[in-house]
Amino acid sequence: MSLELMNHYANHACYTLYEEPEVLHVWKHVVPDLIFSTNCAPMLHSVLAFSALHLYHLHESDSSAAKYAYAAASHHTQALRTMPHTLPPGVEHHTTIITRVLTAIYGFATSSCVYQNSDWLEALRGTPSEVKSGWDTLHSGVLAPLIALFSSAHMFIGTGTLLDMSGPSLFPKSLSTLCDPTSGVPDTGELKDTAVLEAYEMAIQYLRRTWVASSYPEHQVYSSFTWLVSISELFFTLLRERRPRALIIVGHYCALMRRVKGNLWWARDRKKFSDEINSIQSALSEAWRPWMDWLPDTESTSSELVPFGGGGGVFTWMLQHI
Repeated sequence: MSLELMNHYANHACYTLYEEPEVLHVWKHVVPDLIFSTNCAPMLHSVLAFSALHLYHLHESDSSAAKYAYAAASHHTQALRTMPHTLPPGVEHHTTIITRVLTAIYGFATSSCVYQNSDWLEALRGTPSEVKSGWDTLHSGVLAPLIALFSSAHMFIGTGTLLDMSGPSLFPKSLSTLCDPTSGVPDTGELKDTAVLEAYEMAIQYLRRTWVASSYPEHQVYSSFTWLVSISELFFTLLRERRPRALIIVGHYCALMRRVKGNLWWARDRKKFSDEINSIQSALSEAWRPWMDWLPDTESTSSELVPFGGGGGVFTWMLQHI
């Protein structure tokens, strides 16, 4: 089956990773070349896992679905188990980054609650340090278009560079008062802890930049991934503690992900994110409802606010596994 999966990746699945020609060239041509030239087991398994998952997505109602689901899970497990892999200098960063990204995409796509397994987010959040440590060979190497995409997403979200933040935005105004003790928001006591306050404020600031960046189709999904990389470990701790502010911020991230369109099937699941929002709403007391009951319709071009509905649990993985 490995040959079938590799063929499907090269001719079909790779096109669903990114549509811009230069970055697509990396996924379609450079990645298979690296697999065969380096014999890198983790990267091979991550590619085969993604390909099998795409086949499962295409044949979900067919009798062949089970074999593709099994192949996807099996190769994903092998990728995780073999990820610590020593390779000759000059290529180790390339293969590790591809493995990390595909592992993260697989986890993002397969979790029924979006974040059901910590391995994928751990892989994703480790990517920037991998890029930094291998920058000399990466920024001008065969992965250069992909690295440039990551770098631009980092500039967008981490610094706000290149973004026009002055134009109209659907970003919810309610988040601007979430950490303002004079706004009538509940539980102002936790805001006296400056580290906690900063964790919330930075998560909101990064999310606002992500919201603006996602209006550029070529940056929609990758900028959203960058938000998950940029927020602090303390924020995840607050989320694990079920702090209402952390849940509300993640709920707005789900609202952002509802707007994903195009060919990126692994990130496009409107119902799942609507379910996540409803689950967070259910976890909040009535005092917090004004900050979650109304969110912008992310498919609308107006700034009108409309309510979301659904059922689910975006924060389940974070609460249990971070």
